[in-house]
Amino acid sequence: MKKTKLVCILGASLALSGCGNAYANISHGGDVVATVGDVTITDGDLYPQMKASSGAEYTLTMIRQKIYEAEIEVTDEMREQAEEEYDSVATQAESYYDMTMEEYIQRLGYADKDEYIEKVILPNIEQTELNKKYFDENNEEFLSDYQPAVARILATTDQDQASQALDALNDGKDFEAVTEEYGDTTTYDGSEQLYYTDSGLPSVVLSKLAEQSEGNTLINEVIVDSTTGTYYIAYLVSNDYETIQDQIVDALAENTSITSDTMVYYLKKYNFTVYDTDVFNTIRTSYPQYLVQRPDIAEADSES
Repeated sequence: MKKTKLVCILGASLALSGCGNAYANISHGGDVVATVGDVTITDGDLYPQMKASSGAEYTLTMIRQKIYEAEIEVTDEMREQAEEEYDSVATQAESYYDMTMEEYIQRLGYADKDEYIEKVILPNIEQTELNKKYFDENNEEFLSDYQPAVARILATTDQDQASQALDALNDGKDFEAVTEEYGDTTTYDGSEQLYYTDSGLPSVVLSKLAEQSEGNTLINEVIVDSTTGTYYIAYLVSNDYETIQDQIVDALAENTSITSDTMVYYLKKYNFTVYDTDVFNTIRTSYPQYLVQRPDIAEADSES
């Protein structure tokens, strides 16, 4: 697919003053919006206020939609899902707010059901599908960053119990049964689970799982997390992406960290560039990782 430059657009017609410290202005700034007595309010009066309060959010929303249009085909299944989610929201609106869904969405500023689905529900579904696509397109970096692995974990604060558990497993005993006998935390029950960098499993254990080249393997050592004084026994089921892909999608497709990484990936793909200084500064404050035109800013945020 041919790369195109995604440029910040905050109105139907903008003029950029210069290439360095540029500021976008509307060409119809003299158009009158309202009058109060002898006071006239124009588009030019409103525009700077609106840009300051919501320019960055609106810009990113528009950019996301352009990426969805370029990368995601909206299927019948996605529209069916949107309808189901609409019905779910309608039930909540009637239950919690004692109003019809039509009343609810109009209070939110949407004209009707179709507009609410198109502007609220469907974009969330498109983002989830984009995240799934990111797993495949940026597979190597994703695996390096998140280290996903399906594993069985036993944890205990007693080193002797950990050693006895390891001996029992080497003797062929069932992992869940051994966990019930020797583990002393309800967080890890010995069942197969997907673990990754944001799942709470210590990095020292994740690293051991990532180092294994074959699945269905007991890591034949007691793994010590010195920061908490906890001892772990780990059995790797698989860290092969193709094998555990469905579990990755189920667990991470709606993950907020993944969503941020996905947007960064596609903003880079399409050479996203912000020209307006006000919008640039607002994004720098709230979403610095999205300023891919300035790696010094974006990467500094990701490292902090």
